[in-house]
Amino acid sequence: RTADNPRLLKEVIAAGATHVFLEKPGAPTVAELESMRDFAAEKGVPVMMGYNKNVTAYVTEALDFERATPGAETTFIHNNA
Repeated sequence: RTADNPRLLKEVIAAGATHVFLEKPGAPTVAELESMRDFAAEKGVPVMMGYNKNVTAYVTEALDFERATPGAETTFIHNNA
C-alpha cells in the first residue's frame, strides 16, 4: 500500500538496497515523498519511480541483465494489499 512506502523505503535501504524502484504514487503526501527523497539522497541510493508492469520491456531487460551478470540480483516487491 502507498501508505507503507515511506517505512518500506527506509527498511530496504537499511537492509542494503543500492537502488530502489517505487511504483506511483510513491507516498500519501508530497511532504512524505520529499522526506523519502532526502533520506535516499543522504544514503546515496538512487530512487526511480514509475508504473510497474511485469510484462514491460524494462522489467524484462532488468531480469535479462541479472541472468547475464554474475552477482547481480533483482528483487521485485509488491505491497498492493
